[in-house]
Amino acid sequence: MKCMESTPQVLVVADARDARALCAGLGALGVPAHAASDGAAVHACLVARRIDLVVIDRTLRCVDALGLMRELRDSRRVPVILIGAAGSGAIERVVALEMGADDCMERPLVARELAARIRAVLIRTGLAAPACDGRIRFDGWELQRFERSLRSPAGVPVALSGVECQLLSALLQQPRRPVSRSDLAAQVGCEAASAGRTVDLLVSRLRRKLASDAGHAPAIRSVRGVGYRFEVESVVGAV
Repeated sequence: MKCMESTPQVLVVADARDARALCAGLGALGVPAHAASDGAAVHACLVARRIDLVVIDRTLRCVDALGLMRELRDSRRVPVILIGAAGSGAIERVVALEMGADDCMERPLVARELAARIRAVLIRTGLAAPACDGRIRFDGWELQRFERSLRSPAGVPVALSGVECQLLSALLQQPRRPVSRSDLAAQVGCEAASAGRTVDLLVSRLRRKLASDAGHAPAIRSVRGVGYRFEVESVVGAV
């Protein structure tokens, strides 16, 4: 089975601040997400965009979460993940699943777990392909994530440490777009106290390794006040 060539789009229905934070976290993990905090915004997004999955916060008072879920399932066949309050318990999750939710979570939320659950639901419902073999091709280079190996366009192997492989994967999730140091630090597991310095050091090392093929070295540009941008023309594979 081949990896999807179009990336599934997610709609997050929650309080404005929470929705923005979740969308930013999902985006950093390679899951494009759009925010809505009331019924009008939900329907406007559904009309304007192709939405493949909706995440609904049940604690949002201005939206009938269960009613919206039924509408999405009946009229659009869009899978739904429901978010419950902290400590809402197994009974509430069971009821939500029995009423048609594709998955349920409780607060506090972790963006990485939500992204994993989104991918799992999309695969289960046939809207996304399972992860391929971990191979990512970009501008003639080939990264094999599972083996933590990199090969240049000239076919020369380039050794990567585990954390360098994670950093390169994180940059490839958002090609040609600025990625903040904090997002990169979170994805490579840096300690908060030294996250910025650690990311800068890792980027410096990765730049040197990419420069091993001087004729085909994609640039990792510094973005002042933000972080870094990976200047690659094409990315093919499951990031």
